[in-house]
Amino acid sequence: MTDPQLDQNEINADPTVELNPSDSDFQLGELLETDPRELIIGPNIRGSVVLDQGFVRSVRERGVREPIHVRRRADDGALVVRKGKRRTLAAVEAGLDRVRVLIDPDTDPGEYDRRGQIERIVDQLEENLHRAGNPRRRRCQPTSSSSTWA
Repeated sequence: MTDPQLDQNEINADPTVELNPSDSDFQLGELLETDPRELIIGPNIRGSVVLDQGFVRSVRERGVREPIHVRRRADDGALVVRKGKRRTLAAVEAGLDRVRVLIDPDTDPGEYDRRGQIERIVDQLEENLHRAGNPRRRRCQPTSSSSTWA
């Protein structure tokens, strides 16, 4: 059985689009590895976090697969977590020495930067609200490509 949404997304993908990294408006940021204990957990809409042990075990065994999004603090260059609070805390709890971070080219907004704080809140809300869960049947159902691995 195929997933109609996945099929529609595949149909809409345009592999011919090329991005020009020399464009001044085109800044992806910097990808690097760092010690998760050195990351600063900035203000976050999530509030307190309870990490389930399955998630921590996954991070311990496989690492943090999706880079943690950070911005540099203007005054001292410290890396402030913008997206990835749970991943950061799980990496610390799992005892990881290194995690991948994506450093946004913009600096972290100070606490008095109202516009920057609103942007941070909207980014975090969108990150969490527009995430689709995987139903149990989908987690266990092999896809057509994974069934050929055996």
